[in-house]
Amino acid sequence: MPCGIRYMFDTLDTSSTFSKRFMSEKRIMTDAVEIEAYYRILGAYLALDPASGVLHDVSVKLSGIRDIRNTISRLASGTVLDDVELFEIKSLAILNEEVRLLLKDFPYNSLPSSETVLAILDPSGNRALSFYIYDSYSEELRAARKRLSSLDEGEEHDRAFAEVLLIEDSVRKNLCKSLSVNSDVLSKSLHELADIDVFIAKARQIRTLGLCFPRVSDRCMTVYKGMFNPKVRSVLVEKGKVYVPVDVKFGRETVSVIGANMGGKTVAIKTVALNQILFQYGFGIPAFEAEVDIKNDILLSIGDEQNDSDGLSSFAAEMKSIDLIIKKTDKYGPVLAVIDEPARTTNPVEGTALVEALVTRLRDSGSSVLLTTHYNIKNDRCRRYRVKGYRDGRMDYRLEESTSSDVPMEALDIAKSLSIDTEWINIAGLLLN
Repeated sequence: MPCGIRYMFDTLDTSSTFSKRFMSEKRIMTDAVEIEAYYRILGAYLALDPASGVLHDVSVKLSGIRDIRNTISRLASGTVLDDVELFEIKSLAILNEEVRLLLKDFPYNSLPSSETVLAILDPSGNRALSFYIYDSYSEELRAARKRLSSLDEGEEHDRAFAEVLLIEDSVRKNLCKSLSVNSDVLSKSLHELADIDVFIAKARQIRTLGLCFPRVSDRCMTVYKGMFNPKVRSVLVEKGKVYVPVDVKFGRETVSVIGANMGGKTVAIKTVALNQILFQYGFGIPAFEAEVDIKNDILLSIGDEQNDSDGLSSFAAEMKSIDLIIKKTDKYGPVLAVIDEPARTTNPVEGTALVEALVTRLRDSGSSVLLTTHYNIKNDRCRRYRVKGYRDGRMDYRLEESTSSDVPMEALDIAKSLSIDTEWINIAGLLLN
């Protein structure tokens, strides 16, 4: 989604690449109880002292997580695993026990015990990160290997070697049969370890980026105080500039945001969409305070929708995109729909009519619809925000609620501030008078 979510995923510093991939495969949370429980656990990880050494030690261990879901699935289906796969299973079990021990006093440590698995794969109990078909698995194997070691090269040696291989295959089969009943435990171990990795990374990201913990709204309202876009802020800071946080509040209604170009309207609604995604994936929220209403889906129509492969113009592609939003809003509501300057590529007369009609079409949908526009929308049943705008030679990006539908006339002042050709701007000013 073009709202900055990639930046948040990229700055999530997990110890294992599998953990981040595993997280990205999960569905968004849509149940209040589930979301509140998730943030309670995240809060407990955030409360752990990063200087204590426990988090560091756990993170080092978690770097050893590997995606062995296919191996576990094969084990559960009754497949006889090879030595490499059995090594993977043993490594996971050892990792699970090491992390479980490090987090033994943590209240949300839900790692299952892997001792049964280790009793099968590590009969000596030395916890070595290796796997071998040990003699202790079978007296028959021990005797066959002993006999093989006493023979010189030749036919009898070859027959003894083949016998050893057959016994080893039988041992592997028995091992896998014993292990298969623990496949659910292994799967839970892998998933829990990945979740721990993600929780630690999210807690670290909250501290690094200055994110906040959201409250789940019980009044169908979304309220952000001091909301900011982390990616945009980082770019501005690199350039020595200051990011201006904004406040915004809305319910399950249609909201229009007006303001001059370069006024931050698009960034504001993109950040609302970003925060909704972060909230329902259990991230910290880029704001000073956040109260968020749960949505069944997050829908966006932002940027140039032109699709050359389908032969669609910008206008046609945009209309299809918005039409899809309407259909999904009808079917899956309540949703959050964010639409940037709808009908901007057509003439202003029809464009105004299309936007006013869109507000009317969605205003009773029970969803939250945020749209930016340069058109004067007269619909009274629409919450309105406007960018404070160009004042005293500077752009004020903060949002303020407004009862007026008139879009600001600030384009010429902004153009002047950019040192655009003076004669051109002056002629434009005369034409407005």
